[in-house]
Amino acid sequence: MGIRHRTIRRRCRIVPVCIALTLLVLGSLVTACSSGPSVPPGMFSMYLNEPENPLIPGNTTESEGNKVVTALWTPLVTYDKATKDVTYDGVAQSVTSTDNIHWTITLKPG
Repeated sequence: MGIRHRTIRRRCRIVPVCIALTLLVLGSLVTACSSGPSVPPGMFSMYLNEPENPLIPGNTTESEGNKVVTALWTPLVTYDKATKDVTYDGVAQSVTSTDNIHWTITLKPG
């Protein structure tokens, strides 16, 4: 009975220590994941992978580079693939051509 009594006492001491260590580790992980550099008001921060190509609008076709290009430049027009219509919701007021080689692009004021 003496050996069994000491084993139970050890377990009673070890279990609270294990629980405390587990909570400490989980708490520090949550703090590490949620903390980051503070961002000034009116600004935001986001993570992207490295773009495959230089950030040239006509040469950026993968998703990471496209996110940056879309944030930096406003397109002239947008194109709806389903209806095949050009929508003038960018900076172009009109896009015209008589020979489909030379184009005249009129920009919106402002």
